[in-house]
Amino acid sequence: MEDSIELMFIMLVALCLYVLALHFEHKKQLFMLQAKLDLLLNQQGLKFDWLEQLPEKLRQQLLQVKEREGIWLIRQETGLDVMDAKALLDQYKQQHSDHTKAT
Repeated sequence: MEDSIELMFIMLVALCLYVLALHFEHKKQLFMLQAKLDLLLNQQGLKFDWLEQLPEKLRQQLLQVKEREGIWLIRQETGLDVMDAKALLDQYKQQHSDHTKAT
């Protein structure tokens, strides 16, 4: 009985290591794909801006809500993780405050 529990534990650890290895391989592939897309955009003189992808109604709403709700709204719309959504929200608020100061 004890041997079978040890064997199951070893199999579980091996499975976890395999899944972790797959995760890192996919993460590396995604990073390389993103780098290639960035290179192609730069060669064409194009720039991708997440803020431009957000609907105008949502962009206006972001200025009126608390940070936590703004992050949640961005995550719902884009699927970004918390850190990227927060960075996007901070960037948007910074750009908007710069624009209103200039006028």
